[in-house]
Amino acid sequence: MRNIRMRSIFVVMTLFLVFPAVAQQMPPEMMSRAQEAMSKLAWLEGSWTGEGWMQLGPGNRESSQVFEKAELKLDGTLLKFEGLGTSEGRTVHSAIGMVTFSPITSEYSMRAYRPGGLFIDADFSVEDDKIVWGFDDPRAGKIR
Repeated sequence: MRNIRMRSIFVVMTLFLVFPAVAQQMPPEMMSRAQEAMSKLAWLEGSWTGEGWMQLGPGNRESSQVFEKAELKLDGTLLKFEGLGTSEGRTVHSAIGMVTFSPITSEYSMRAYRPGGLFIDADFSVEDDKIVWGFDDPRAGKIR
């Protein structure tokens, strides 16, 4: 029994080491397409602090001090951003998001996470020098 367990652990560890190396083998032209598309978001890189607000329903706007940080990762093929909003010493907004571009589908994708393991997959597009993102919420409809 112990021998079978050790073999299983060895196989799993081997897979963790081999598959990431294989997955990184993107053809150079595809990598270039992804990097080029993501370079359109380079203007978002950096840190920002200021006042922000969030509105949950009509007339329920809550202001907060917001810190945002964005940086390109994975050879410029992923934009990671993190935001934290506080008001009167309590956290009112905390999220991490990632944007990528698929050279296969020629589409951007965005996934944003918040505490508790909750996440959304959002529609994401680049229009000139601005980004547009949003998602459908079953309770509130289209959020943008």
